[in-house]
Amino acid sequence: MPFLHVGRRVLTVLAALAVLAACSDATPRPDVADPVGPTTPGVRLAWTKTVATGTRPFAVVGETVLLADGAALLGLRRSDGGELWRLPFADGDRFTVAGAYGVVERGRTASFVASEPTDSRSLEVFDAATGSPRWRADGPVRAVVRTDAVYLTRRADRSADRVTTAHEVADGRTRWTAPGVGIANDSIGARLPYAPPAPRYLAATVSGGAVAAVDARSGAVQRGQLSSHDWYALVADQTLVVTDNDPPPSEPRCTVAVTSVAVDGTNQRSTTAFSGRQADNSCERALADTGNGQAALGAGTRIAVSSADGHPQALDLATGTIAWTADAPGVPIDGDGDALLVRRHADTGDLALLDFASGRQRWTAPDAGLPGTSASWNSAVTRGLVAVTGAAGDHPFVNVYDADTGRLRGRFPSWLAGAGDDWVAVTHGADSADQLILEFWTFSSR
Repeated sequence: MPFLHVGRRVLTVLAALAVLAACSDATPRPDVADPVGPTTPGVRLAWTKTVATGTRPFAVVGETVLLADGAALLGLRRSDGGELWRLPFADGDRFTVAGAYGVVERGRTASFVASEPTDSRSLEVFDAATGSPRWRADGPVRAVVRTDAVYLTRRADRSADRVTTAHEVADGRTRWTAPGVGIANDSIGARLPYAPPAPRYLAATVSGGAVAAVDARSGAVQRGQLSSHDWYALVADQTLVVTDNDPPPSEPRCTVAVTSVAVDGTNQRSTTAFSGRQADNSCERALADTGNGQAALGAGTRIAVSSADGHPQALDLATGTIAWTADAPGVPIDGDGDALLVRRHADTGDLALLDFASGRQRWTAPDAGLPGTSASWNSAVTRGLVAVTGAAGDHPFVNVYDADTGRLRGRFPSWLAGAGDDWVAVTHGADSADQLILEFWTFSSR
């Protein structure tokens, strides 16, 4: 059974190969020689830890930090970084946080698209607080993880077809089994390594290659079906959606064709949206950073797109209508469902934060000096903080803003490793070339 996303892989590979670019003389350059943070009221360095170069993004689960470092997945105390437990972890592994649990996919193949389901040698679920094992599944198997369940797709015996089994995340108990179904992993607003919330319906490829909605509680395939595309397939509440982000050669606009149908098969429609443009006027095409596991920025049935003339918009997938259009031009680049981070171009330019509900501009900030095409580029939008990687010449730094006011809360000569409502993790060079120093900063409401 075919899986989606073949057409968009080239974008991710090219982004990963991009290198750190120097700023032009006209770019505003913060003074990274005098970092903001260590002496700023309400900002505290909670702990530091020496980690391996290439350390993967980590997650915070309650009072435990999950950190994949070299050959181990570590559970650390959030308060002081003390080690609580460790599990084996190799380069081909990936971990996902599903509520209070961690899910490790061992030996993933063809995993250069971070969010795409790929064959794994095995899958293990453990308690995030204690590291104790909960259950295990042997492969080869393709896994799609949500906060309440793990959906495992295998090739059926003596058949080219596939069968998916849904397992309760806490204990591995089988919820349902559906022959001829392969679950897609696209979602709105979810950021790896955190799993998307429990859905009512999941998008899936079904026998014959069509895309359909599957009831997450029963595995029943719904009546609404659409033709498969090489880009995204997702369910927004009770609306099944597929997108084609490649405009035809004769189309000068950055068209994204959106086709939708209610899960019960009614109200099928086609809608035209647009992706943003880079500074060289080329189309961005993707609506979110696929390396973060996001098919689209937004929440519920609304996703962030651009207008034909380059203004941020919110598209309601359930109705096919534009909920709002921002006054100022820009390209949506990150968001959490509450706020939308916008850049003047998809790869460069000044920043602005918009309310996602209304499109109202909260604040603006100058270009941080690092293009979005750089492998070092990273950003994070949370309810409390917005963090953006920048650069002054060859020197990277991380700016941390208050999400409500845009006040600069911290500036660290580092790379961004992760962020939450009241914390930011950054890394910078160590004495050894194969090591980094990871710093865990906390921010109070002051």
